[in-house]
Amino acid sequence: MPPNSGSSKVITIALVATALALTVASMHWIQKLVFDLPFTESIVIEKMWASASRDKIFVHLTLVNKGNVPVQLDSILINGEPLNNYRGASQGEFYTGLIIHVGESRSGTISIPYEPPLREGMIMKFDIVTSTDNHYVFFITIPSKPS
Repeated sequence: MPPNSGSSKVITIALVATALALTVASMHWIQKLVFDLPFTESIVIEKMWASASRDKIFVHLTLVNKGNVPVQLDSILINGEPLNNYRGASQGEFYTGLIIHVGESRSGTISIPYEPPLREGMIMKFDIVTSTDNHYVFFITIPSKPS
């Protein structure tokens, strides 16, 4: 038997125990870092413009999920009223239940009948409402009808 085999075993056991303790501590730190992140819902209206035909107003949108959780669309409000209160209106690609994943971009068009009380130059408030009841608000000015 080599003369230092007893102390060599003790040193090996101490090094393994230290490595194990550091591994457990690192895993705990990573777990705390990951699970303590706040879940942030964030929709950014990246592009938005309005156009019109003789009988419809078109609101063109690009929405981007800039948060760290998927976002589910619940409804669209116009001046505080549900979009479906406007006869003939369409949510287009932004249907109820649409899920926009983290980093994903969605483009689409909302259409509304161009009829009273809506008129050229009027400012309309839109709310994109999510399933967590967050409201992402934007405004448009109703464009004139083509000649």
